[in-house]
Amino acid sequence: MSQMQRFKTHCMATQFRLTIPQGDQRDNGLIAEEMFDELRRLELLLSRFAPGAEIKRLNDAGLNQQVKVEPELFAVLEDCLKWNALTSGFFNPSYMSPNTDFQQVLTLDSTSGTATINFEESMIDLGGYGKGYALDRLNRIAQKYGLESALLDFGGSSLLSIGFAPERPWQARVEFTELQFAFQNEAVASSVLSNKPSGTVDIVDPVGGKPPQPLAITVVGPQALNTEVVATTAVAMGEERFREWFLYTDDARLAGMRFVTFDPTNPPAQPAWTNRNDV
Repeated sequence: MSQMQRFKTHCMATQFRLTIPQGDQRDNGLIAEEMFDELRRLELLLSRFAPGAEIKRLNDAGLNQQVKVEPELFAVLEDCLKWNALTSGFFNPSYMSPNTDFQQVLTLDSTSGTATINFEESMIDLGGYGKGYALDRLNRIAQKYGLESALLDFGGSSLLSIGFAPERPWQARVEFTELQFAFQNEAVASSVLSNKPSGTVDIVDPVGGKPPQPLAITVVGPQALNTEVVATTAVAMGEERFREWFLYTDDARLAGMRFVTFDPTNPPAQPAWTNRNDV
């Protein structure tokens, strides 16, 4: 039986864990260190907390200030605007202004390479998007080294599997339930919205401005970024509206996905999967 090597670091306010079967001709420590270097680079691009980070610099610039940003961040923000449009505004990474139209919160100028925040107290918070983006970037490093088996884990809620675990597929469990499932060369993203004892919630319906109903979702799909955006969108939309959007929206980024949703206050033992290919 193959021995597992495990590496971990703290990045993007989350514990990141890397599990790789030990290989005779491969330096897993070298692969892990290159991945950790990439995570540190991305934290300085995408974090709204890290001193000197590009997103923090944009947020700190204040109202109506054109800020020159790195081309990579510019492309990320463009993609966020596209996802916002595709989800009718429900994917909204503008922290502190969840019921404000993200298309109006952020202005991008491709000629000058600048980004401008247009609403007072609005901030960009890439959150799960950033973790999904990071996992897809780390997958490129794995491919560079010809890595055939690994599990990348961001705090248990964002996972990416490469190949098989030794002798069997990688396994994950849907939070709050007894449902376990196998996944291979796929990403897993989980998001939960539940009313807190104080009556406050972390997510607000960006269209209606009201807290959605409690919802838990686990999404499995080919790319980490896309699964993260879909999971975030689901808890903002609510189950019925999300299910209709997911099944009938014609967009290649949703291909190959499946999900389970349920009420986290009364979870079933074995929730049923809904597959994009069912339509």
